[in-house]
Amino acid sequence: MFLNLLSGRTFNDLSQWPVMPWVLKDYTSSALDINDAAAFRDLSKPIGALNEDRLGMLKERFSLMPDDDPRNPPFLYGTHYSNPGYVMYWLVRAAPGHLLRLQSGRFDAPDRMFHSMQESWSSVLTNPADVKELIPEFFVRDLAVKFLQANEALPLGNRQNGK
Repeated sequence: MFLNLLSGRTFNDLSQWPVMPWVLKDYTSSALDINDAAAFRDLSKPIGALNEDRLGMLKERFSLMPDDDPRNPPFLYGTHYSNPGYVMYWLVRAAPGHLLRLQSGRFDAPDRMFHSMQESWSSVLTNPADVKELIPEFFVRDLAVKFLQANEALPLGNRQNGK
């Protein structure tokens, strides 16, 4: 958190919300073995570089982008690891009003909403447009998980798979 605050990130602005890294990568086991190095993410790489196949595709796309316009330079990732949409992806159940303001009074499409940690982790590894990191709420005792739990009063809709 210290680095977040030192860099000017704040809980008062969704576009500057503090960011925390995905530390774990095992979201399928019934029990987490913290003595197994394979359960942890490689923190030496940014989230977008963890999957070599995706990184190769992104580098190929980068190499094909024109580089003659200084106002629109080539880019590797088409988004930032932390932005208001990503923050609200995690916090919609705890603060739905913020997402409604961000989305012109509507919730996002159900298939783009948080459903599970396993699906979210899979998405940041495979989806070329998904490089979101976590938020501090994941690391606060007694708050972690609560902000992700379903709120039956919210009309979040059904995903294409019917859930």
